[in-house]
Amino acid sequence: LQRSSEYGKWLEKNQRFVILDFWKQLLEGNYQDEAEIINDLKERHLSIKTGHLYTIIYIKLSNIEEDIEKYQKSVFDFVIENTISEIIAGKTENDSVVKFHATDNFIHYFAISEDNDRESLKIKCNKLIDFYRDKFSSIITCCIGNPCKISEIPQIRQNLEQLMYYNIGVNNCVIFENEIKIPDKNEIQILD
Repeated sequence: LQRSSEYGKWLEKNQRFVILDFWKQLLEGNYQDEAEIINDLKERHLSIKTGHLYTIIYIKLSNIEEDIEKYQKSVFDFVIENTISEIIAGKTENDSVVKFHATDNFIHYFAISEDNDRESLKIKCNKLIDFYRDKFSSIITCCIGNPCKISEIPQIRQNLEQLMYYNIGVNNCVIFENEIKIPDKNEIQILD
């Protein structure tokens, strides 16, 4: 009983970290099907809606070297992650923005939104870009995915990453998933 009570106290204090870990596991494709997702949510005591549609926003920050040097990596990460959460999700305590990939030159974030109003999300993303331009020298780009079921989130993440990888010229703007495409083999040029 005491052990359960201690776990309950810990869970209450660390709920957002448990939620963020769930989203990261989901984005990485660590679940076989919706039943496994539902089971894990129950085990974690999370009340994330499985019957709801979600919109995934891919946020790419590039040319970040100068900002990292100026603010230090941990401060920069903290400010960016929480700014994305506050502007996109309206939450000062982040529980839906996951840092996914990082190198010396770029960082990728995914925001999981219950809001499926694409125009509202576009306004929020533009606000994020405007804020970012005022404070930092690096480049931020947002790609808003199509609404999807919770079990489709890993595939949507992969699609958004591929779309942005092949459309590297898309920068400092907000685009929708259906506005860009992966070029076919005849359109890809390899420079020697």
